[in-house]
Amino acid sequence: MDFKIGNGDLGEGDGDNYITIPHDLIIQPTQNPLQDTINSTYPDLDGQYMDTSYIQDRAFLGPTNEVVEELNDYIISSINGVEHEYLSSDSICKASLNVVDQDILYHIEFLNNLRFLGFPNHKLTLKVGLPIMLLRNLNQNEGLCNGTRLIITKLATWVIEAKIIIGTNIGTCVFIPRITSSPSDSKWPFVLKRRQFPISVCFTMTINKSQGQSLKHVGVYLPRPISVMGNYVGWTRPEATKSTWDKAALAAINVNRKALNAIFCGVSLDEFHRIIYVTIAKEVWEILETTYEGTKKVKDTKLQMLTT
Repeated sequence: MDFKIGNGDLGEGDGDNYITIPHDLIIQPTQNPLQDTINSTYPDLDGQYMDTSYIQDRAFLGPTNEVVEELNDYIISSINGVEHEYLSSDSICKASLNVVDQDILYHIEFLNNLRFLGFPNHKLTLKVGLPIMLLRNLNQNEGLCNGTRLIITKLATWVIEAKIIIGTNIGTCVFIPRITSSPSDSKWPFVLKRRQFPISVCFTMTINKSQGQSLKHVGVYLPRPISVMGNYVGWTRPEATKSTWDKAALAAINVNRKALNAIFCGVSLDEFHRIIYVTIAKEVWEILETTYEGTKKVKDTKLQMLTT
């Protein structure tokens, strides 16, 4: 296991290694450590969660979907507002069945309970003002891409109105419909079809899902030790601590964030996977430029072919 954080190397070599978190970054536990953690990242949440500027730069990170859903449910229940519950319509794609009447083997309750990474759940509990994240590309020109964060402004039976809070389309009000989709990675011998709003509440998100997001206030909730086997884990600071911010640094961060969001919303899924781990907009642009145009040597060769 090899952890590399910042400018140094931690835990080189084989075996178990532990990372010591600076004391000033640790929230001291009390009788309700979960609530204390939430208060540190979302102070006065019930009074400010409708404020776009308050929500757009904050997020909780969790190691697994189970932890993320537990935190989101806890936060939703603590906020005043009318709850709206949306249930999906689930079925098995007939074209994926290899056995006659195989769909009879799987009851609708079983299908409803299936959960997949990056896929909407059967039941969504929503309130006006909650931050949500898109789980599918709907309209890249309008900024509705996988990973786009929005705030719910209206809840209707068949559509959700929300306001984009990141990217070049920030502030734009859009409508999100129910769509029918299938999970891209499933262990089951059939293809699930689920008609649901392609969103998830994102007070909390998984560490992997936070890649590409620009956040100023980040809380990490680790209810149990986590381990990484055979993988390289890269961490970057969301930004410097408040005491080190200045106007020039904030301006540079905001420019880089806007450029990254604009690029992420304008590329295909394959291209996104190629640049997802890059945090500097200029480096992302160079990767895409090389992909489409080739290296300087390739360009010179093409130019020579055209002029001879």
